[in-house]
Amino acid sequence: MASPVRTILFDLDETLCERPPSEDPILGRAFRIAGVDPLFDRADYHRVAQSIGGTDSDVDRRVESFERLARAVEPSWRDSSA
Repeated sequence: MASPVRTILFDLDETLCERPPSEDPILGRAFRIAGVDPLFDRADYHRVAQSIGGTDSDVDRRVESFERLARAVEPSWRDSSA
């Protein structure tokens, strides 16, 4: 029996790998590899990211977007790094 997923890593600042021309394959593949249903799609992400507006960095905006989207699906979700 496979172990439950404990961590999903998103390379928010592209230090681990280069981003392909479209985010769709990467986002879908990340959820598939983790063995979880997708929490959101690219359109959801961009809608939330635009609502956040300016931040100190793209990484901060991405983190905030992913956190908001996760909480929208699972209100009890919390950032395990906090």
